Amino acid sequence: MSFFDYKKMTVFRCQDNCAERGYLYAGLEFGAECYCGHKIQASNASESECNMECKGERSNTCGGINRLSIYRLELAQESARRYGSAIFRGCFRRPENVSIALPASQLMLNMSVDKCVDFCTEKEFPLAALAGTTCLCGFPSTLFPLHEREDEQLCAHKCAAEEFESCGSAEFLLVYQTQVQDNRCMDRRFLPSRAKQLVALASFPGAGNTWARHLIELATGFYTGSYYFDGSLYNKDPREWAEGDRVLRLCHPAHPQPLQGPDGRVQPQKVLVVHFEDLKRDLFVQLQRMVALLGVTACEDRLLCVEGQKDGNFKRSGLRKLEYDPYTPEMRKAIGGYIRTVDAALKLRNLSGVPEDYYPR
Repeated sequence: MSFFDYKKMTVFRCQDNCAERGYLYAGLEFGAECYCGHKIQASNASESECNMECKGERSNTCGGINRLSIYRLELAQESARRYGSAIFRGCFRRPENVSIALPASQLMLNMSVDKCVDFCTEKEFPLAALAGTTCLCGFPSTLFPLHEREDEQLCAHKCAAEEFESCGSAEFLLVYQTQVQDNRCMDRRFLPSRAKQLVALASFPGAGNTWARHLIELATGFYTGSYYFDGSLYNKDPREWAEGDRVLRLCHPAHPQPLQGPDGRVQPQKVLVVHFEDLKRDLFVQLQRMVALLGVTACEDRLLCVEGQKDGNFKRSGLRKLEYDPYTPEMRKAIGGYIRTVDAALKLRNLSGVPEDYYPR
């Protein structure tokens, strides 16, 4: 993988782009060209030959003429799960009905991860499974749900063509997700008749609500909608939110007044609290809960499809770690107080408290 920027290239930008895609190395050349890879296939040159300043950062060196400044990257856990454009899903036991679960296959004596991923991409399958010298392709399904991972050491058999890569075995498959879109959960439509009950997704802006709506639309096959209490943001007739042609409506309060007390229109026995952290950690189970509340039937294969297409267009770029703590002790104390208040309010209503990620308070 490579990209060029003859005006703004920096060492950090190159490293960041390569790390985000799961590559082990980032190399810079001609002051503006960035290359990403998993191994170094050239001998060392004199460091003095890397003498070209970075186009976007004059104080640093970005290679030279036909010379690369190469950096080994420390990958975040999520990035380490990638191989170029493919996403690592894990090591899994071979399914019983493998020819049905993974219908496309190819014998590859010179097996490597990229060869199998490329083959399954060409065949338009979202999963590529390496089984020693055999490449298998298919969809996540009830026959192969990818929910029971095995120890990765069981798949740690070297590839014939790449000694630093693992290619699984006949019994334990190393699975990657390709860039092929799984279309089994992409169809969406309006409700055929007026909804019997209105369902609101109440949240604060920035809480992951747009992502939650994306997931609900994929899981149910029905559109969701938005309603803003701020008239300057919503110029249509505000009664439209109650038309009932969507499976769910997102409500964004524009001021604190709606939060000062309980709303009698909300039926507590039908409230489902979903935490962003839990949704990320166990998407399948949380989606089952959400779909059940909405009263919509969604087959398991469709929910498995959602797992593979979960990001959509709503994936935020990875947060860069700050080199300093932006919070003062007073701020941390105040935030901790708010967290305890929310936790107590949830538990008082027999709902799950805030996730463990929020501790210590």
